[in-house]
Amino acid sequence: MKITLAFDVYGTLVDPSGMAKHLAHDLGAKATEFADCWREKQLEYSFRRGLMHNYADFSICTSDALNFTCRRFKAAISPEPRSELLRLYQHLPRFVCSPSPMVREARSPRFYRMRTSLNISKVSSPRMMSEALSQTLPYTGMQGAQRELGPRHFG
Repeated sequence: MKITLAFDVYGTLVDPSGMAKHLAHDLGAKATEFADCWREKQLEYSFRRGLMHNYADFSICTSDALNFTCRRFKAAISPEPRSELLRLYQHLPRFVCSPSPMVREARSPRFYRMRTSLNISKVSSPRMMSEALSQTLPYTGMQGAQRELGPRHFG
């Protein structure tokens, strides 16, 4: 029997609002609001491009959303710090919480005896997903599942 787990990484395993701490230097008290707007616009851009059959890598959606959010907040973040923010987005903090029932089941010996694969949300790019998962899967007990990832999961 083959079991497939499918879940969203961003907002489930890693916390996009963690970018607020990196934005605090430039934005002060508005950092959390900025991070939330950035995330909302990032998802909107990805969703709209999907609907229009005009795919763009998630890193492009992330960059475009950052540009929009900078304009909306009238934030003058120069190119070098902006590039650093995009790099830091690749290393979002993981959620610190007790393991969910799904994670507890994934850690069980019965689960490992079965052939498994891990399908991740198609919203992200393989490179961004690999970075996020490399930071997170060791804490979920599913680090072996990352080997299963490949282009077929992102089509």
